[in-house]
Amino acid sequence: MTSDIEGEIHHLEQRAKTIQQQLLPLASRAFVIEFAGTPKSGKTTSVEAIRHFFNRNGFRVHVLVERASVCPIPMKGHLFFNTWCASTMLAELLANVDTETDIIIVDRGLFDALVWLTLQRLRGELTVDEAKTIEAFLLLNRWRSLIDLAVVMSVSPELAIQRENRQRITTKPGSIMNIDVLGTLSASVDQAAREYSPKFGAVVRHDTSGEDVRSSKCPTRESNIGSSRIVP
Repeated sequence: MTSDIEGEIHHLEQRAKTIQQQLLPLASRAFVIEFAGTPKSGKTTSVEAIRHFFNRNGFRVHVLVERASVCPIPMKGHLFFNTWCASTMLAELLANVDTETDIIIVDRGLFDALVWLTLQRLRGELTVDEAKTIEAFLLLNRWRSLIDLAVVMSVSPELAIQRENRQRITTKPGSIMNIDVLGTLSASVDQAAREYSPKFGAVVRHDTSGEDVRSSKCPTRESNIGSSRIVP
């Protein structure tokens, strides 16, 4: 098993070297990877693993950390909260995409904002006009085309609660971290993936419910990636 993993890592490193030498000089801007999905599905862990890999292999990497943890608006899931997170993320993405950075990794970006928009629609928290207006903004081609690959991760609500409680003293539920909201959020992820995946260049779904998130292997679908940008 160890030799198999070492062989796969060596293969990835060789591909990364080839891309850096042959394709990277042709890139017009940074390649953007977004991680979206349900809480405790392994997004942040995956972001760090990908950042570490590319950084150690000589790529210039910039990580856009998720904005929810620094949002000054206390009402998580509220329209104002999600609008602030999406807008500040977009502003940072626009500020870095045309720099000398090779790869930008986004922890919860445009696709994730569409997931939360779907959740708010399901809960009846937006008017029809509000939902259409916000959706049209998030799907503006200028923004959407910047996301070269969206990795949409999910985990069952029950396992999400277990992973949350492993790192906490109390097991009391939160406004988001409770079975009911997580269940609705999981349904929103599924619906958003069905509805919006065709509008993005490449979207990969990955459920980490059956595995340790630290050993999670995310499949890729290179056939859906535009020829002008290549995923190593």
